[in-house]
Amino acid sequence: MFDCKEQVRVWNEIVDSNFIADISIGTPGEHDYSVLLNANSDAMKQIISDERQRLGSIKICIGILATMRCSCNHQEGLFDIETFYTGDEKGDNNYDYKFNVPFKTRYMPVLMATNINDTFDFGLYRIADKIDKYISYGSGWQFYRVEKIFIEVTRF
Repeated sequence: MFDCKEQVRVWNEIVDSNFIADISIGTPGEHDYSVLLNANSDAMKQIISDERQRLGSIKICIGILATMRCSCNHQEGLFDIETFYTGDEKGDNNYDYKFNVPFKTRYMPVLMATNINDTFDFGLYRIADKIDKYISYGSGWQFYRVEKIFIEVTRF
């Protein structure tokens, strides 16, 4: 499920390994990031464990790329038209969509003695917190679906 790329630039950072899983439309849990991440937790923890064995002490970043949606009538005219498109283009007149919105953790150290389960759980908490902040404060944006799950790995 996860594709691995070595020595890649992710946004403005160079990472030793980047694991990405594309989430197809219709995948169970695609509309609930928590369910989807928990369903893939064993595979993700195994990747982290394998990379720690291969590279020694590492830093990891766990994240998702999400689709967000907003009611078309909510705060009309405040958003740049180039960052999203209207529901009219999808045949859905009720929502505007924004794609590939990243929600990721900071780099977390994974040393040889680090409990990977605790690190993973903390990562889920950080992602949930970032999504909650994005959709709060009357912005009108709602979480719609997960497009990709990723793990970035770099040496510590």
